[in-house]
This record gives sequence, C-alpha cells and structure tokens, in this order.
Amino acid sequence: MKLITDLKQNCLEPASVALGCFDGIHLGHQAVIGCAVADKPNGLTPSVFTFQENPLQVLTGNTVPTLLAPDTRNQIFEEIGVEQVFMPSFREVMNLEAEAFVHTVLKQYCKAEKVYCGFNFHFGKGGKAGSEELKQFGEKYGIEVTVVQAVSLQEGVPISSTQIRHYLQNGQTEMAAKMLGRHFCYQFPVIEGNKMGRTMGFPTINQAMPPNFVKPKRGVYASLVTLENGTVY
Repeated sequence: MKLITDLKQNCLEPASVALGCFDGIHLGHQAVIGCAVADKPNGLTPSVFTFQENPLQVLTGNTVPTLLAPDTRNQIFEEIGVEQVFMPSFREVMNLEAEAFVHTVLKQYCKAEKVYCGFNFHFGKGGKAGSEELKQFGEKYGIEVTVVQAVSLQEGVPISSTQIRHYLQNGQTEMAAKMLGRHFCYQFPVIEGNKMGRTMGFPTINQAMPPNFVKPKRGVYASLVTLENGTVY
C-alpha cells in the first residue's frame, strides 16, 4: 500500500477515493471504503483520503481520544483492499474553501474520478460545506460523488466513533466490537513493569499507551496477544 503525505506529490493514476477521518475504521467507515475498493475492476485505484491529526482536535484544541494507532490504522486499510492512502496534515488544507478543496486536492492532487463519503461529511474552511456541496462541486469538476448512508446495529444504535469510545470507557467491549466489526486492539511497545506477574505465577506484559489514546474502563479483560514473531498467547 502506498502512503502519500505530501500534497505536492500528485497521484499519477485515476483513483476512487473514500473521504473521512476513519478513526477506528468501524463498520460505517468500512461501508464507505468498501465502495472505493469495489471500483478497482473499473481501473480506479482504491484510495482513502484522511488526515494525520483529528480535525476536531486541531480546530478546538480539545483532546479527542483516538481508537487506532497510525500503524494499526494503515495495516487495516491495507487488509480491506486500500492501495493508496492520502494523509496530509489537516493544517495544510484547513483554510481551503470548499470548491478549492474539490478542485485542487481531489481533482488535481488525488486524480479522483469517484468519491465516497459518509452522510455527515463536512469539508472546506470552517467545515461549512457538506455532502450536497461536494456533489455540486464534483459535478463541476467531473467527479462522481456518492454519499453512503449511516450504518446501525441490529439494536438500532447508529455506529460512530464517539459511541465506540463511550462503550470502551464504560467497559462495554462487546458492544464496541460489534461496531468495529472486530475486537478492539492496540499495538504499542512493551515496557518494564513492577514484575508483579512473577509473584502471581504467570507472565504479564506492560505497554506504554500514548496520552491521547482511548482508555478502556479499568478492569480485567480476556485478551489475545500477538508478538512480532507471530506467536499468539
């Protein structure tokens, strides 16, 4: 999978692009991305356009707990069929007006011929433009735009990253897993702890989690651990 972070590095091949923050890559995100992946037989490179930072965090200054480490997010993108990820800094485009974003970023930079977004997608300076404006500007610049509707659980609860954070912070990992389409996971370095596992008769590991990463409710959870060599515990 190709990762492009420089807005000056124009894409060479026509692309089908899924737009969004994709923090968590939950089932709703996967529905949007899946549309772009499905365009590969039509000669379009399955692509994602996202950002290095959460736009809300940049705009408000408030910490937004992230659901995936960058490397894990890119790994999942690749696993579901994405072949290139456009990931500039949000600060590079945050002051672009909506039409300039479509023309300069999507058309010229990404070579987008088809674009997919969620129903609540916003873009352009101040986030003033939504999916309808994206359709209008897309038509002007020869980009086919499709808005993917919300995905809900059988229980009728709309799937969202905010709801997943709520579930994790309240220890409801099974509900979070339903929305993610997989078990909640993270990948961080192992650090030295207090060696308490030795006194309990079984090995333990300690991991350093970044301060902006979502913290599940304090407790004991059944977990699968995969080491770099592929060993699973």
